[in-house]
Amino acid sequence: MARLGISQEKIQKKGAEFHKSYLAFQKDLSKYKKVSNAQLIPITDQLEVYRSNLDCKPGCSYCCHYRVTAFTHEIVAIYLHIHNTFTPKQLNRIKEKIIKTASTVSCMSEEERISTNVECPMLIDDRCSTYSVRPMSCAGFHSTSLEFCKRQFQGSDEINGASAWIMKIGESLLIERSIADNVIRHTKQDHSQYELVTSLATLLKKPSLIAKWRKTGKPIFSNATV
Repeated sequence: MARLGISQEKIQKKGAEFHKSYLAFQKDLSKYKKVSNAQLIPITDQLEVYRSNLDCKPGCSYCCHYRVTAFTHEIVAIYLHIHNTFTPKQLNRIKEKIIKTASTVSCMSEEERISTNVECPMLIDDRCSTYSVRPMSCAGFHSTSLEFCKRQFQGSDEINGASAWIMKIGESLLIERSIADNVIRHTKQDHSQYELVTSLATLLKKPSLIAKWRKTGKPIFSNATV
């Protein structure tokens, strides 16, 4: 981690903070926003540092059509967020979208999913409806060029191998994901990452899986990707 510009001491401090919030969340599900903040704030802080260099704006949703992977606690947090904050009408609508999208992507190979634009079911009017508890994968995604995003979305061959990312932000994402992985691994729990939409659909169909995860820390999804 030292080569990424962060000391071992700082890594340990971040790890201790996340470990505390992670265990607190497993014990008390109402603390789902705290565990999200613990891992997202370092990433969003870096985004603010480079805000003037970014071309990301509210209403821009090209990246919300890509395949997203997340840790179990991130998926559970999103599930809880939509149940705790959405109106009954909104909840029914997003449940339908999640299950429909999951049915679509579950038939795709990993390669097909990566190369196919599929709108995230949490996207409503080109805005993320679960923004405050979005996974690290989403929080760290950024771009310095709207035109680049358009071309990537359209599958242009001109951008193969190119990038519109800022290295420091990408490093921050890598660090936070590594911290989460190491902390969860240390607790001897499932540290795999899963395709987001199909996992959410699984929880919608069988919410009791959350109790199993809280009690055992064992895998509750079958579509591990990392």
